[in-house]
Amino acid sequence: MSDTRRIAKNVASLSHILCVGCRSCEQSCPKQCINMQADTEGFLFPKISDDCIECGSCVRHCPVLSPQKNTDFVAERYAMILKNKNVLSKSSSGGAFGGIADYILHNGGVVFGAAFDEKLCVKQTAVHSPEKLHIVQGSKYVSCSTEHSFSDVKRLLENEKTVLYGGSPCQIAGLKAFLGKSYENLFTMDLICHGVPSEKLFQKYLEWLGKKTKGKVIYYGFRDKDIAGWSCGGKTLVKTKTKTKVIDGICDPYYSAFLRCESYRESCYRCPFARSENRIGDITMGDFWGTDKTYPEISGKDGISFCTINSEQGKKVFDLIKNDFDIFPVPGDECLRVNVAYNHASLRPSVRNSIYDGIDGDLNQFFKKFKYEKYPIFLIKKCIHRFCPASLKKILKRLLRRGV
Repeated sequence: MSDTRRIAKNVASLSHILCVGCRSCEQSCPKQCINMQADTEGFLFPKISDDCIECGSCVRHCPVLSPQKNTDFVAERYAMILKNKNVLSKSSSGGAFGGIADYILHNGGVVFGAAFDEKLCVKQTAVHSPEKLHIVQGSKYVSCSTEHSFSDVKRLLENEKTVLYGGSPCQIAGLKAFLGKSYENLFTMDLICHGVPSEKLFQKYLEWLGKKTKGKVIYYGFRDKDIAGWSCGGKTLVKTKTKTKVIDGICDPYYSAFLRCESYRESCYRCPFARSENRIGDITMGDFWGTDKTYPEISGKDGISFCTINSEQGKKVFDLIKNDFDIFPVPGDECLRVNVAYNHASLRPSVRNSIYDGIDGDLNQFFKKFKYEKYPIFLIKKCIHRFCPASLKKILKRLLRRGV
């Protein structure tokens, strides 16, 4: 990698299949000659103007071309459930991010996280008060633009504000690469991330969904607990101007493609930050699945977070908030079972070669090629799973596959 840095004059040397679109290069360019532009699939990549002086600043601040060194901190791993039920209810899981963010905000700090704007585009957004915390809570399974948040964070830090920044591992890596040094008043939390579809795909989907539901989608919730409780992408709440509709993820083209890892950014399948050792954030957060079998003493019907403390900074903020949570130590090998994306990038399916083909054409035709369950079939399968004996299940499933 050091050879690459010596040869590279700017980030044009970085392959499209490796670029994570974090915008660190754009915000670190002293001549402002880098702009992020979307490709045909809708993913952002740096575009370098003729004004580039080839100073190498963008290369030095690229988290892929100039990766950070490992640390010697021995990670601590926990299952966590936030005691504050109000904040917990707005979280997708056990409230790890919400609980820490709430503490930071109540003590005069600033929190950055993914939020929908008025057009349902997802962007890294600053929150300055506990009353606004809910906008950066909850899962958003779509590419999140960091906008100018790295520069905003640097300005806040230098003004001695405490900052919590939550995002995907590549965003945290981009932020740290942009800053170029450690700050005692910065805390970071990275997600256990499977990968992200493009904003363009999500917007096309919302357009298609609006026509299908005969309205305009004005709200989209990926994992609303008031609809499906704590679940793995089970049901989605969609509000139009005239109705509210609940969609099961398996019966939805966008959501089901996400769950099968079919629509991610190419770099997601090669993510250098998806590793159990030396996670990039001070704290890593994700869902803790399967506790009913292996940890029956943990009552997590409202969600359980799996967290790792990865640095002294993470340990510092963890010690400040640990009394706000029910906490259970987790053995290292158990982590890999409860959340496989903790340790490796998602596998790239062959359908990824063509999943975005036709995105600018007729949307009905485009989404027809997405594989998802038809709702009547889905209901039949649920009934089979819940009520039928094993011998009858096999017969009925065979008939369903044949289209009977």
